[in-house]
Amino acid sequence: MSEKLRPLLILTFAALTLQTATAQSEPAAIQWIPEDAVISVELSRPRALLDLFASDKAIEFIASLPVYQQQASNPKFTEFLGVVRNLEAMLATDWRTALAKLTGGGVTLAVCPGDTVVLIVDAEDGQMLDQLHEILLKFAKDGAAKQGLPGRVASTQYRDVTVWTFDGKEAHAIIGSRLVMSNRSEGLKAILDRRAEAGGPSLASKRTYRTAKSKMGSDDVATIFADLKLLMQIPKLSGLLEQQSKNPLAALAFAGIVESVRDSNWLALGLNIRGNTLTLRPVIDGKAVAQTSPAAFALPKKSGDGALPNLSVPRRIAAMTLYRDLHQFYAAKDELFPERTSGLIFFENMMGIFFSGRDLTNEVLAETQPWLRFVVAEQEFDPAIGSPQIKMPAFA
Repeated sequence: MSEKLRPLLILTFAALTLQTATAQSEPAAIQWIPEDAVISVELSRPRALLDLFASDKAIEFIASLPVYQQQASNPKFTEFLGVVRNLEAMLATDWRTALAKLTGGGVTLAVCPGDTVVLIVDAEDGQMLDQLHEILLKFAKDGAAKQGLPGRVASTQYRDVTVWTFDGKEAHAIIGSRLVMSNRSEGLKAILDRRAEAGGPSLASKRTYRTAKSKMGSDDVATIFADLKLLMQIPKLSGLLEQQSKNPLAALAFAGIVESVRDSNWLALGLNIRGNTLTLRPVIDGKAVAQTSPAAFALPKKSGDGALPNLSVPRRIAAMTLYRDLHQFYAAKDELFPERTSGLIFFENMMGIFFSGRDLTNEVLAETQPWLRFVVAEQEFDPAIGSPQIKMPAFA
């Protein structure tokens, strides 16, 4: 080895070692989230989701959707694609690789009181994160200068961290290979205070959060935690739950779920990937709906009953299965819907058209089975006929 190269290699190795040690010295991102966070989303394996949603097949399918094709002709969308291509050139990589390296260590998002949102992103490549920040900083300064607001982009020192803002409202900082940002400067300062006071209260130390996390699978790629007691204090949300009593379709689809949510302290969701299948498993700590409840039409009548397995068809995109006793549902309509809502009247009118002269409760719905299954699949077209320009999935 050349003696001239030896010092350079030693310095390079030392820098990499220091960067790794710095990243390892920081605690898990969830330990920086305030304990009064209402909702937290933890994406522990971003690459798994990228492999699923950013694969060539997935991109091809998305590009075939009418919504995407409409946006493709929008000048702003074309401009956005141009920005992405410029960033790829500046970072000397494609956007998939860049996303994987910039988020590969995990992503944590939290919604906190006071309309505060916090985002923590752990990058696999700290140098790329710094490089991207310098690029975006230049864009922000140029944009602010053109608008005659050069002071809008600024940096300050808080504790031992340099805090940046690009618009005078959001605040963010890079600590090692970790990006921490908030829509409000107070939100970021609270995170930095929690970082400086290690061992203090955080969402990670909250009993309900720990209980909810213990119910999640170890192989989940993402988990969501919601403090339902705090959420129910939001008037708009509690009002939204009340709306199910006025909407027959909502009551049918979410029967039992809303009632259990009202009686629970927390809700946890685990996102899992098996092959090309994405599954979401909810867990709450509330009691199940009683058999005497008007919503009991969603409960199996005996052991072994319940929702059937999802339908498996070629080129399946999504599937859903429910256990719903439609006869019991409609027989309990006076308890479920004390007021005759417009939705219920519309439902009865439509059913009256199809089953004219028959009693809907005892002659029609009494003959139905309590299993509902839905499936969405990609259509296959006969080559002799040709494929349409706009392809739509088939629903059944």
